[in-house]
Amino acid sequence: MDWIHAHLVVNHFPIVLSVLASLAAILGAISGRENAWRYAVVTGLLAGLAAPVAFLTGQRAEEVAESLPGLAEEAIETHEHWGLYALIALGIAGLLAIVALVRKSRGTRWTFAIGIWAATAIAGGTAFYGGEIEHPKEARTGVVPEAP
Repeated sequence: MDWIHAHLVVNHFPIVLSVLASLAAILGAISGRENAWRYAVVTGLLAGLAAPVAFLTGQRAEEVAESLPGLAEEAIETHEHWGLYALIALGIAGLLAIVALVRKSRGTRWTFAIGIWAATAIAGGTAFYGGEIEHPKEARTGVVPEAP
């Protein structure tokens, strides 16, 4: 498995986890259920922990992709910038999750909820721009054709 493949495998975790945390935070805010809040906070923390893995594999994938023909550098750079923003936003949301686990007040829960909603939006933008990167056959198979 090369870095491009590794990134394509792990990059979904922070996105899916942040979406689940956001939905659970909405449910917790509407229903006031303790279990929904707890699920939202723990899942948000996991999203924050998964974000550095996705970002670091993305950094390595970019190094590999630079040697492959047919990948648009501009699309990769845009995705990388959004990835950095998502890393920061999910990291902040993860820290807010820790605070919300320790202090179970209404204010800390709402602060976490706003943070995870914003982080999810940024992670969604990152995913969108990542989807704009076309992966030619060489990137999918790891086989780089020899130059003629």
